Amino acid sequence: MSKTVQRERALIGTPDQMAEEIAHFRGEVKRFQAGEIPPEKFQAFRLRQGLYGQRGAEGKHMMRLKFPYGRMDPEQMEAVADMCDQYAEGPAHVTTRQDFQYHFVPLEHAADTFEGLAAGGITTREACGNTVRNVTACHLAGVCSQEIFDTLPYAREVVGFFLRHPRAQNMPRKFKIAFSGCKTDCAHTLIHDLGFEPAVKDGRYGFRMVVGGGLGFLWFNASPAELFMGDVGALALGGALGTIAVLIRQEILLAVVGGVFVVETLSVIVQVASFKLTGKRVFLMAPIHHHFEKLGWAEQKIVVRFWIVSAILGLVALSSLKLR
Repeated sequence: MSKTVQRERALIGTPDQMAEEIAHFRGEVKRFQAGEIPPEKFQAFRLRQGLYGQRGAEGKHMMRLKFPYGRMDPEQMEAVADMCDQYAEGPAHVTTRQDFQYHFVPLEHAADTFEGLAAGGITTREACGNTVRNVTACHLAGVCSQEIFDTLPYAREVVGFFLRHPRAQNMPRKFKIAFSGCKTDCAHTLIHDLGFEPAVKDGRYGFRMVVGGGLGFLWFNASPAELFMGDVGALALGGALGTIAVLIRQEILLAVVGGVFVVETLSVIVQVASFKLTGKRVFLMAPIHHHFEKLGWAEQKIVVRFWIVSAILGLVALSSLKLR
Protein backbone atom coordinates (compact mmCIF):
# COMPACT_ATOMS: atom_id res chain seq x y z
CA MET A 1 0.00 0.00 0.00
CA SER A 2 1.24 3.49 -0.83
CA LYS A 3 2.32 5.83 1.90
CA THR A 4 0.52 9.11 2.41
CA VAL A 5 2.90 11.97 1.64
CA GLN A 6 2.76 15.74 1.94
CA ARG A 7 1.64 16.99 -1.45
CA GLU A 8 3.24 19.81 -3.33
CA ARG A 9 0.88 22.11 -5.16
CA ALA A 10 0.50 21.79 -8.90
CA LEU A 11 2.95 23.65 -11.14
CA ILE A 12 0.74 26.55 -12.20
CA GLY A 13 3.37 29.30 -12.58
CA THR A 14 5.24 31.80 -10.44
CA PRO A 15 3.44 34.72 -8.72
CA ASP A 16 5.14 37.17 -11.11
CA GLN A 17 4.08 35.11 -14.10
CA MET A 18 0.48 35.02 -12.97
CA ALA A 19 0.43 38.74 -12.07
CA GLU A 20 1.71 39.63 -15.54
CA GLU A 21 -0.89 37.37 -17.11
CA ILE A 22 -3.75 38.99 -15.16
CA ALA A 23 -2.52 42.50 -16.01
CA HIS A 24 -2.47 41.53 -19.68
CA PHE A 25 -6.01 40.21 -19.38
CA ARG A 26 -7.19 43.53 -17.90
CA GLY A 27 -5.70 45.36 -20.84
CA GLU A 28 -7.30 43.04 -23.39
CA VAL A 29 -10.72 43.45 -21.74
CA LYS A 30 -10.43 47.24 -22.04
CA ARG A 31 -9.40 46.95 -25.69
CA PHE A 32 -12.32 44.61 -26.39
CA GLN A 33 -14.82 46.90 -24.68
CA ALA A 34 -13.40 49.82 -26.70
CA GLY A 35 -14.00 47.89 -29.92
CA GLU A 36 -10.30 47.46 -30.71
CA ILE A 37 -10.48 43.64 -30.69
CA PRO A 38 -13.05 41.73 -32.77
CA PRO A 39 -15.34 39.42 -30.75
CA GLU A 40 -14.09 36.19 -32.34
CA LYS A 41 -10.46 37.01 -31.50
CA PHE A 42 -11.31 37.98 -27.92
CA GLN A 43 -13.38 34.81 -27.53
CA ALA A 44 -10.35 32.60 -28.26
CA PHE A 45 -8.28 34.68 -25.82
CA ARG A 46 -10.77 34.53 -22.92
CA LEU A 47 -11.32 30.80 -23.41
CA ARG A 48 -7.63 30.22 -22.78
CA GLN A 49 -8.07 32.16 -19.54
CA GLY A 50 -10.87 29.85 -18.42
CA LEU A 51 -13.91 31.98 -19.35
CA TYR A 52 -16.94 30.70 -21.25
CA GLY A 53 -19.81 32.91 -22.31
CA GLN A 54 -22.80 32.54 -19.98
CA ARG A 55 -25.92 31.70 -21.95
CA GLY A 56 -28.73 34.17 -21.54
CA ALA A 57 -26.57 36.65 -19.63
CA GLU A 58 -24.88 39.29 -21.76
CA GLY A 59 -21.56 40.40 -20.32
CA LYS A 60 -21.39 37.59 -17.76
CA HIS A 61 -19.33 34.44 -17.92
CA MET A 62 -18.80 30.97 -16.56
CA MET A 63 -15.33 30.70 -15.03
CA ARG A 64 -13.58 27.33 -14.67
CA LEU A 65 -10.95 26.80 -11.97
CA LYS A 66 -8.29 24.14 -12.55
CA PHE A 67 -7.31 21.71 -9.83
CA PRO A 68 -4.80 19.36 -11.45
CA TYR A 69 -5.34 15.71 -10.50
CA GLY A 70 -8.19 16.82 -8.20
CA ARG A 71 -6.02 17.99 -5.31
CA MET A 72 -6.69 21.09 -3.24
CA ASP A 73 -5.67 22.24 0.24
CA PRO A 74 -7.63 24.22 2.87
CA GLU A 75 -6.22 27.58 1.74
CA GLN A 76 -7.34 26.90 -1.81
CA MET A 77 -10.79 25.84 -0.62
CA GLU A 78 -11.15 29.14 1.24
CA ALA A 79 -10.07 31.06 -1.86
CA VAL A 80 -12.69 29.22 -3.95
CA ALA A 81 -15.41 30.11 -1.45
CA ASP A 82 -14.32 33.75 -1.01
CA MET A 83 -14.14 34.54 -4.73
CA CYS A 84 -17.45 32.76 -5.34
CA ASP A 85 -19.15 34.89 -2.68
CA GLN A 86 -17.67 38.12 -4.05
CA TYR A 87 -18.00 37.79 -7.81
CA ALA A 88 -20.23 34.83 -8.82
CA GLU A 89 -23.91 34.04 -8.51
CA GLY A 90 -24.95 30.83 -6.79
CA PRO A 91 -22.66 28.07 -5.56
CA ALA A 92 -19.47 26.82 -7.18
CA HIS A 93 -20.02 23.59 -9.09
CA VAL A 94 -17.66 20.60 -9.18
CA THR A 95 -16.99 19.22 -12.68
CA THR A 96 -16.25 15.75 -14.01
CA ARG A 97 -12.66 16.85 -14.73
CA GLN A 98 -11.91 17.70 -11.09
CA ASP A 99 -12.42 21.43 -11.61
CA PHE A 100 -14.71 24.02 -10.04
CA GLN A 101 -16.94 26.41 -11.98
CA TYR A 102 -18.40 29.82 -11.15
CA HIS A 103 -21.41 31.20 -12.97
CA PHE A 104 -22.53 34.70 -13.96
CA VAL A 105 -19.17 36.39 -13.32
CA PRO A 106 -19.21 39.92 -14.87
CA LEU A 107 -16.41 40.39 -17.40
CA GLU A 108 -15.25 43.57 -15.64
CA HIS A 109 -14.71 41.54 -12.43
CA ALA A 110 -12.99 38.55 -14.03
CA ALA A 111 -9.46 39.92 -13.49
CA ASP A 112 -10.24 40.66 -9.83
CA THR A 113 -11.42 37.06 -9.45
CA PHE A 114 -8.23 35.81 -11.10
CA GLU A 115 -6.16 37.82 -8.62
CA GLY A 116 -8.00 36.45 -5.60
CA LEU A 117 -7.65 32.90 -6.90
CA ALA A 118 -3.96 33.36 -7.72
CA ALA A 119 -3.33 34.53 -4.15
CA GLY A 120 -4.73 31.18 -3.02
CA GLY A 121 -2.61 29.20 -5.47
CA ILE A 122 -5.29 28.60 -8.11
CA THR A 123 -5.29 29.20 -11.85
CA THR A 124 -7.96 29.14 -14.54
CA ARG A 125 -5.43 29.16 -17.36
CA GLU A 126 -6.30 26.71 -20.16
CA ALA A 127 -9.28 25.25 -18.34
CA CYS A 128 -11.31 25.97 -21.50
CA GLY A 129 -10.74 26.28 -25.22
CA ASN A 130 -8.64 24.20 -27.59
CA THR A 131 -5.87 23.56 -25.08
CA VAL A 132 -4.54 20.76 -22.90
CA ARG A 133 -7.28 20.65 -20.30
CA ASN A 134 -6.99 19.80 -16.63
CA VAL A 135 -4.93 16.65 -16.06
CA THR A 136 -7.02 14.27 -13.96
CA ALA A 137 -6.05 11.33 -11.77
CA CYS A 138 -7.50 8.67 -9.49
CA HIS A 139 -8.99 10.22 -6.36
CA LEU A 140 -7.27 7.52 -4.27
CA ALA A 141 -3.80 8.11 -5.70
CA GLY A 142 -1.19 7.77 -2.98
CA VAL A 143 -3.37 5.80 -0.56
CA CYS A 144 -4.90 3.08 -2.76
CA SER A 145 -3.99 -0.44 -1.63
CA GLN A 146 -4.16 -1.68 -5.24
CA GLU A 147 -1.97 0.88 -6.99
CA ILE A 148 1.42 -0.18 -8.32
CA PHE A 149 2.94 3.20 -7.49
CA ASP A 150 1.79 6.77 -6.87
CA THR A 151 1.22 8.49 -10.22
CA LEU A 152 0.71 12.04 -8.93
CA PRO A 153 4.37 13.15 -9.21
CA TYR A 154 4.22 12.25 -12.91
CA ALA A 155 0.89 13.99 -13.38
CA ARG A 156 2.36 17.07 -11.71
CA GLU A 157 5.23 17.21 -14.21
CA VAL A 158 2.84 16.79 -17.15
CA VAL A 159 0.77 19.73 -15.86
CA GLY A 160 3.87 21.92 -15.56
CA PHE A 161 5.10 20.99 -19.02
CA PHE A 162 1.93 21.76 -20.95
CA LEU A 163 0.63 24.81 -19.04
CA ARG A 164 1.37 27.90 -21.18
CA HIS A 165 3.30 25.81 -23.68
CA PRO A 166 3.29 27.77 -26.99
CA ARG A 167 2.12 24.76 -29.00
CA ALA A 168 -0.80 24.07 -26.67
CA GLN A 169 -2.48 27.49 -26.97
CA ASN A 170 -4.48 27.03 -30.15
CA MET A 171 -4.80 23.35 -30.90
CA PRO A 172 -7.28 21.92 -33.43
CA ARG A 173 -9.28 20.52 -30.52
CA LYS A 174 -9.17 20.28 -26.74
CA PHE A 175 -6.83 17.59 -25.38
CA LYS A 176 -7.45 15.55 -22.22
CA ILE A 177 -4.99 13.49 -20.15
CA ALA A 178 -5.59 11.17 -17.20
CA PHE A 179 -3.56 8.99 -14.81
CA SER A 180 -4.88 5.89 -13.07
CA GLY A 181 -3.09 3.91 -10.40
CA CYS A 182 -4.29 0.36 -10.93
CA LYS A 183 -6.39 -1.93 -13.14
CA THR A 184 -9.62 -0.51 -11.69
CA ASP A 185 -8.92 2.60 -13.79
CA CYS A 186 -10.74 5.10 -11.57
CA ALA A 187 -9.56 7.95 -13.84
CA HIS A 188 -11.23 6.36 -16.90
CA THR A 189 -8.12 6.51 -19.08
CA LEU A 190 -9.90 4.74 -21.95
CA ILE A 191 -11.99 7.81 -22.78
CA HIS A 192 -9.05 10.25 -22.77
CA ASP A 193 -6.78 11.47 -25.54
CA LEU A 194 -3.85 10.22 -23.47
CA GLY A 195 -4.28 7.77 -20.63
CA PHE A 196 -1.58 6.39 -18.31
CA GLU A 197 -1.83 3.29 -16.15
CA PRO A 198 1.12 2.03 -14.06
CA ALA A 199 2.83 -1.16 -15.18
CA VAL A 200 5.84 -3.28 -14.23
CA LYS A 201 7.97 -4.98 -16.87
CA ASP A 202 11.13 -6.93 -16.10
CA GLY A 203 11.18 -5.40 -12.63
CA ARG A 204 11.04 -1.84 -13.97
CA TYR A 205 8.24 0.63 -13.32
CA GLY A 206 6.59 2.30 -16.27
CA PHE A 207 3.23 3.08 -17.82
CA ARG A 208 0.76 1.37 -20.08
CA MET A 209 -0.39 4.21 -22.34
CA VAL A 210 -3.59 4.42 -24.36
CA VAL A 211 -4.04 7.02 -27.09
CA GLY A 212 -7.11 8.42 -28.82
CA GLY A 213 -9.79 7.36 -26.35
CA GLY A 214 -13.47 8.11 -26.94
CA LEU A 215 -16.42 6.55 -28.74
CA GLY A 216 -14.22 5.13 -31.50
CA PHE A 217 -12.07 3.41 -28.91
CA LEU A 218 -15.09 2.09 -27.03
CA TRP A 219 -16.49 0.57 -30.22
CA PHE A 220 -13.59 -1.88 -30.36
CA ASN A 221 -12.40 -2.05 -26.76
CA ALA A 222 -15.41 -1.99 -24.44
CA SER A 223 -14.80 -4.30 -21.50
CA PRO A 224 -17.22 -6.92 -20.11
CA ALA A 225 -20.01 -5.71 -17.85
CA GLU A 226 -21.68 -7.36 -14.88
CA LEU A 227 -25.19 -6.29 -15.91
CA PHE A 228 -26.94 -6.62 -19.24
CA MET A 229 -30.10 -5.40 -20.89
CA GLY A 230 -33.25 -5.83 -18.86
CA ASP A 231 -36.63 -4.32 -18.21
CA VAL A 232 -35.88 -0.75 -17.13
CA GLY A 233 -39.23 0.74 -18.11
CA ALA A 234 -38.67 0.46 -21.85
CA LEU A 235 -42.35 -0.24 -22.61
CA ALA A 236 -43.56 2.83 -20.75
CA LEU A 237 -40.84 4.97 -22.30
CA GLY A 238 -41.60 3.66 -25.78
CA GLY A 239 -45.30 4.34 -25.31
CA ALA A 240 -44.61 7.90 -24.21
CA LEU A 241 -42.34 8.52 -27.20
CA GLY A 242 -44.94 7.04 -29.56
CA THR A 243 -47.65 9.30 -28.15
CA ILE A 244 -45.45 12.38 -28.55
CA ALA A 245 -44.57 11.39 -32.14
CA VAL A 246 -48.26 11.06 -33.05
CA LEU A 247 -49.15 14.38 -31.43
CA ILE A 248 -46.45 16.29 -33.32
CA ARG A 249 -46.98 14.24 -36.51
CA GLN A 250 -43.44 12.91 -36.70
CA GLU A 251 -44.12 9.17 -36.68
CA ILE A 252 -41.39 8.35 -39.21
CA LEU A 253 -38.78 10.17 -37.14
CA LEU A 254 -39.74 8.04 -34.16
CA ALA A 255 -38.70 4.95 -36.11
CA VAL A 256 -35.37 6.60 -36.89
CA VAL A 257 -34.73 7.74 -33.31
CA GLY A 258 -35.65 4.30 -32.00
CA GLY A 259 -33.86 2.47 -34.80
CA VAL A 260 -32.13 0.07 -32.43
CA PHE A 261 -35.44 -0.92 -30.86
CA VAL A 262 -37.04 -1.30 -34.29
CA VAL A 263 -34.26 -3.67 -35.33
CA GLU A 264 -34.60 -5.56 -32.04
CA THR A 265 -38.34 -6.05 -32.68
CA LEU A 266 -37.91 -6.95 -36.36
CA SER A 267 -35.27 -9.53 -35.47
CA VAL A 268 -37.84 -11.38 -33.34
CA ILE A 269 -40.50 -11.19 -36.06
CA VAL A 270 -38.06 -12.43 -38.74
CA GLN A 271 -36.77 -15.20 -36.48
CA VAL A 272 -40.24 -16.52 -35.61
CA ALA A 273 -41.54 -16.24 -39.19
CA SER A 274 -38.49 -17.98 -40.63
CA PHE A 275 -38.63 -20.84 -38.14
CA LYS A 276 -42.37 -21.43 -38.68
CA LEU A 277 -42.12 -21.26 -42.47
CA THR A 278 -38.82 -23.01 -43.13
CA GLY A 279 -37.79 -24.56 -39.84
CA LYS A 280 -34.56 -22.55 -39.93
CA ARG A 281 -33.35 -19.71 -37.76
CA VAL A 282 -31.93 -16.52 -39.29
CA PHE A 283 -30.18 -15.52 -36.05
CA LEU A 284 -28.46 -17.64 -33.42
CA MET A 285 -30.93 -16.15 -30.94
CA ALA A 286 -33.41 -13.29 -30.91
CA PRO A 287 -33.71 -10.42 -30.09
CA ILE A 288 -30.64 -9.58 -32.08
CA HIS A 289 -28.45 -8.50 -29.13
CA HIS A 290 -28.51 -12.15 -28.02
CA HIS A 291 -27.29 -13.11 -31.52
CA PHE A 292 -24.19 -10.98 -31.01
CA GLU A 293 -23.79 -12.41 -27.53
CA LYS A 294 -23.75 -15.93 -29.03
CA LEU A 295 -21.09 -14.77 -31.50
CA GLY A 296 -18.84 -14.09 -28.52
CA TRP A 297 -19.21 -10.34 -28.17
CA ALA A 298 -18.81 -9.09 -24.61
CA GLU A 299 -22.00 -7.73 -23.10
CA GLN A 300 -20.46 -4.30 -22.54
CA LYS A 301 -19.35 -4.15 -26.17
CA ILE A 302 -22.90 -4.84 -27.39
CA VAL A 303 -24.39 -2.24 -25.06
CA VAL A 304 -21.84 0.42 -25.99
CA ARG A 305 -22.18 -0.20 -29.74
CA PHE A 306 -25.97 -0.07 -29.54
CA TRP A 307 -25.67 3.14 -27.55
CA ILE A 308 -23.36 4.69 -30.17
CA VAL A 309 -25.70 3.68 -33.01
CA SER A 310 -28.67 5.11 -31.07
CA ALA A 311 -26.84 8.41 -30.59
CA ILE A 312 -26.05 8.62 -34.31
CA LEU A 313 -29.66 7.85 -35.26
CA GLY A 314 -30.86 10.49 -32.81
CA LEU A 315 -28.63 13.09 -34.46
CA VAL A 316 -29.85 12.04 -37.91
CA ALA A 317 -33.45 12.45 -36.79
CA LEU A 318 -32.81 15.87 -35.25
CA SER A 319 -31.04 17.02 -38.42
CA SER A 320 -33.98 15.86 -40.52
CA LEU A 321 -36.43 17.67 -38.22
CA LYS A 322 -34.44 20.88 -38.52
CA LEU A 323 -34.33 20.64 -42.32
CA ARG A 324 -38.11 20.20 -42.44
